[in-house]
Amino acid sequence: MSYWVNRLQRWFGGGIPEDYLTFDYETTGFERDFDLPIDFGYTLVRGRKVVARKSFILDWTRYPDLVEPGWLYARLERVKRGYAARGEGYHYSVKRLADEGKDPLKVLKFNHDLFVSNRKAGAAFGGHNAAFYDCEMARSVFLEYLGVKWKWGGNEVLDTGSMEKVLECARVLDATKQYLPRRDESMFDFFVRASRGRRAGVIWNIKECVKRYQLDKRFGIDLNALHGAQTDSYVCHLLIEDFRNGRLNPVGA
Repeated sequence: MSYWVNRLQRWFGGGIPEDYLTFDYETTGFERDFDLPIDFGYTLVRGRKVVARKSFILDWTRYPDLVEPGWLYARLERVKRGYAARGEGYHYSVKRLADEGKDPLKVLKFNHDLFVSNRKAGAAFGGHNAAFYDCEMARSVFLEYLGVKWKWGGNEVLDTGSMEKVLECARVLDATKQYLPRRDESMFDFFVRASRGRRAGVIWNIKECVKRYQLDKRFGIDLNALHGAQTDSYVCHLLIEDFRNGRLNPVGA
């Protein structure tokens, strides 16, 4: 674990950055270059303090020529069934998108401008399973719907999901099953590799992290609000600060 922490510090030039933007997409499914974002949430952090926190639902029903209504309904129902099978509620429906959503192309334009501004400020990005999923979702929809190419830097995305998975492997598995960076491997590539790997008995989803670090009790995180983009982006911020402060073991462990 100490080797991994030292490597992380090297990636960031001395430690976890104090300025960053955490973000999350809730989507029509789990295929990162095929599905669509239906909720974009972010938490903007400067000097380790939250300065902005917001989310936008994307109403794809406004563009039936781009997104076939039957496809949209079927995809949301499929995700709903998946959450129900795990005993969890699902926050989204076609009706909610239409009732509460904004123009999705305008949301994506704002999303892209926010990312550009954050990068120009020299700040990092963060998300839970972001390197493997959310980052590819952003790249895909920016190109498809804005005609803009976006490429992630090798050392600019802090993936709290992959970090927790690496740490949990160190807590519960023997040394032969650890994730360690390879020579000349970027932080982004390392997080993608860790995210995609299989380690039986290692649980690192965002709900488990909230319970493991007692974020619900310490910060009032509502477990029922998880898998909402604004809540999940804020949880990523809390996890980053816990990692920074050395809380590398579950509360009470």
